[in-house]
Amino acid sequence: MKPADPRLERESRIPIMPSMNDRPKPDDQHDGHRDDHESTRPMVWWFAILPWGYALIRWLGQPPVAWGWCAPLALVPLLWWIRYRDADRRGSHRLAWLWLASFAFWAVSLQGLRHAHPLLYFAWIALAGYLGVYVVVFAVVVRRMRDWSIPWIIAVPVTWVGCEWIRNYLLTGISACMLGHSFAPYSRLIQVADTFGSYGVSFLAAMMGAAVFQLCQAFVHRRDHARTAAGVVVAGVVAVACFAYGEMRLRYQPSEGDLSVALLGLDEQTEYDQDEERPKEIFYAYARKCIEVAKQLESDSPERTPVVVWPESMYSGGLPWMEVATPFTPPEDDSASEDEYRRWADEWQQAFTLRANDMQRAWMPTAPGGASPAVAPEFSGGPITGANAAKSRTHLICGCGVVIQDGVPRAYSGLVHLTPTLDVDWYGKNHLVMFGEYIPILSTWPALKGWVPPGLGLAFGNGPKAFTVGQSRLLANICIETAVERVAVNHVREIVDGQSVKPDAIVTVTNDAWFDHTAVVQHHLRCDQFVAIGCRTPVLSAGNGGPTAWIDSFGRIVDRVPHGRAGHVVARPMVDDRHSAYLTIGDRPAALAGFGVLGVAVLPPLLGRVRRRRGD
Repeated sequence: MKPADPRLERESRIPIMPSMNDRPKPDDQHDGHRDDHESTRPMVWWFAILPWGYALIRWLGQPPVAWGWCAPLALVPLLWWIRYRDADRRGSHRLAWLWLASFAFWAVSLQGLRHAHPLLYFAWIALAGYLGVYVVVFAVVVRRMRDWSIPWIIAVPVTWVGCEWIRNYLLTGISACMLGHSFAPYSRLIQVADTFGSYGVSFLAAMMGAAVFQLCQAFVHRRDHARTAAGVVVAGVVAVACFAYGEMRLRYQPSEGDLSVALLGLDEQTEYDQDEERPKEIFYAYARKCIEVAKQLESDSPERTPVVVWPESMYSGGLPWMEVATPFTPPEDDSASEDEYRRWADEWQQAFTLRANDMQRAWMPTAPGGASPAVAPEFSGGPITGANAAKSRTHLICGCGVVIQDGVPRAYSGLVHLTPTLDVDWYGKNHLVMFGEYIPILSTWPALKGWVPPGLGLAFGNGPKAFTVGQSRLLANICIETAVERVAVNHVREIVDGQSVKPDAIVTVTNDAWFDHTAVVQHHLRCDQFVAIGCRTPVLSAGNGGPTAWIDSFGRIVDRVPHGRAGHVVARPMVDDRHSAYLTIGDRPAALAGFGVLGVAVLPPLLGRVRRRRGD
């Protein structure tokens, strides 16, 4: 029998510390053999804490601490762990240890989700457990790519981006806490998102992390200097190229727009189960703020069209917008005719527009008998007619429920546009929150809808919508639709493809009071920043207890209501005529990485089973 290569024995050992006298064999020379006893050897302390070092450093790189430079460094302990881990199935207990650390990272990062409802504690734990799997997949795939002699500097960023792409699609997707989001404060480094989206910035951060890891490995083991130098040079060139590209893109000068947009951001507490008076109290609080702000807008900028944006669901106040479906199917258990339904809907719509009339009277300084904000919530009644109607120039874009009467009524989380002449247009939220706004199967089967708790049976909207305000077009967006990057980007692309005109701004509304001022709100804001760059379109966000901010087309926060505070922001968005490459190519490069990750993760075990069966 041929004697074992002593170098392979060194590779199979996990040293007590990675010292000069006990150096593992470099991965590029590894031939795949493992010591049979390694999988049963207990993890030594330094090896055991590496996954937790990854979790801690990565958490420090994002809000609330937001030390962005930690993002690449977070991968160093993770890659060191991958470097020494037994890759075969007998080391599964070590993968479980890695999953536990990743689970802890996600549980802490998204712990604000649990505040919305007691039942969401289970969803929060389940979501953290699910997201924790991705770092395990990352570790397995990188280890296999290293066994195939693929350099760290390639294997790490490609695999990381592939995993992020998968989680942005699987189970409806979520973009919060992407690795590249930690670089949000560094404007020059993140402009590449207009070509590759957030994935491009994550690729950069992961490549930088791989380069730092290789430097550390070369320092500890004092070998592989040529390979390390090559990796560092590649990462340096990519980083410099991204920086230079960002510098070039930041020199662009957008043109002046014609809007003054007031983004309301109070902090009204909301609950799933609240009494009938609470929505009215919330509406009146926002109405008083709306009147105050609209008066200012009407008088400050006569050359601009004033717009006031209310956050998600704040305008409903027990009076959602209602329509009757065309064609209409009467409910089976109701004897009312279609004409009766339409008459009821007309009366409801009159009450809805009269409420807007009342607010217009309050903010119009020259309207006879106009009410003062001090008398709200008891607004003065009566329509605005004739010359008085023309004196109000303010558009309202309000988060408001929408109900469509049909055989099975449909309720939408909506964004309603009220013009100064009280014409109404609306957008229904396309991308709903699973287990927050709908429950799979239960929400779609009529026979099971009775099991769905109130507020969890919303209908899906039908495509994107851009509101025309003056000479501008504002794309409607609601809550999670910017937190799942592809949704907002696809909406802009569909508007451009269908109307040949890019929206001048994205108006997004949210109710993040559910999350009780936790870091979830700041993660949402960072998603908005990357959507703005990816579409080269300003994002105007109005949030109740959430991100109320004016973000320009470079992803910079021009103005915002401080985190945990109430107030408003007046935005004067610039018009960016650039058509980003990301709108054209989408996330196809990231998709290639994603399919590559799936292939590397799934195919080798399957092929191995096939070979074993043939051998038997």
